[in-house]
Amino acid sequence: QLSNLLFTNTLIPLSDKNFSKFITERPRNYHAAVLFTATDKKYQCSVCVSTKILINEVAGYYKDEYDFNKTDISQRLVFFILEVDNSRDIFNELNLQTVPRFYLLPPRGLNDPKSNMGEYEIDNRLLTEGASNLMNTIENMTKIKISITQDPGPVLVVLGIIALLLGLFASLASGQVTKAIFWYRNTTLWTIFSLVCFSVGVSGSIFCIIRSAPPYGISRQGIRLFAPQGRDQYLIEGIIIALLTIGCGASIALAQLFSKLRFPVIRFLGIILSITIFIVCLIQIWDAYIDKTRWYNLKDTLPPQVWDWISSSVKKNSSLIKRLFRLSEYWLF
Repeated sequence: QLSNLLFTNTLIPLSDKNFSKFITERPRNYHAAVLFTATDKKYQCSVCVSTKILINEVAGYYKDEYDFNKTDISQRLVFFILEVDNSRDIFNELNLQTVPRFYLLPPRGLNDPKSNMGEYEIDNRLLTEGASNLMNTIENMTKIKISITQDPGPVLVVLGIIALLLGLFASLASGQVTKAIFWYRNTTLWTIFSLVCFSVGVSGSIFCIIRSAPPYGISRQGIRLFAPQGRDQYLIEGIIIALLTIGCGASIALAQLFSKLRFPVIRFLGIILSITIFIVCLIQIWDAYIDKTRWYNLKDTLPPQVWDWISSSVKKNSSLIKRLFRLSEYWLF
């Protein structure tokens, strides 16, 4: 029965009815990773939701790497989840007052003494530090090494596009070798290539690949696009920042283009539009930066004299630069 459940689930749901069968009864010839939680919307537990996503992710990595039926008992690991609504008797029996709670129980032989689950509880702080740290903890406790596996789909798409471009190049080269060789002088090609490289660098895509970052997060308010902690990042978050940064650069290029138009009205409106786009994108980037680094105070990074000059009001003896700076603050904000 367990093999059938594992075939259709990475995270097996339990309740009061079958908890004993899979967890407490002996023998149990596998490690049991058990998550007690309350993810229903009525409980408004955003940590519960994010923890479930994390455990399901790790369970998926294990399932991709190990065949339960062919794996040695010492390397068998099964992930279970109990929701408070259908497991109240178990919650009361274990005296669980808070959630989420995560336990990593070793296999039990038929004659092994009854163990205390509290001895195998995982610190909740580890449930907020990503899949890599949790998998390291699992390895330290069980000697089961789980590796992060990536979906080959995106890589295959990229390789397919590269192969298509190389095929197109080879096709053109067969008839016009000289023209094909001098493709490297094409400014459009290098502009697109530069934008792609810049976007990858600014978006933190490499970080997302290494840490296997989720596309987005879940909070009490619903989907969250920006990770709450400064050292974490969601995939969509990086894409948004990359687009905003490109928007700032594009607005400057657009302003330069409008400045060359003959018609004064269109030239004026175009430049105003470009400046507006630049300011909007820059403010969005700044707000995102403040949201990610709430503990970080700009005042503490500047010399006291500089901060006093920036924050002080305009006086009779203030210089023209100070007056223009204060005026620009009113105009921008």
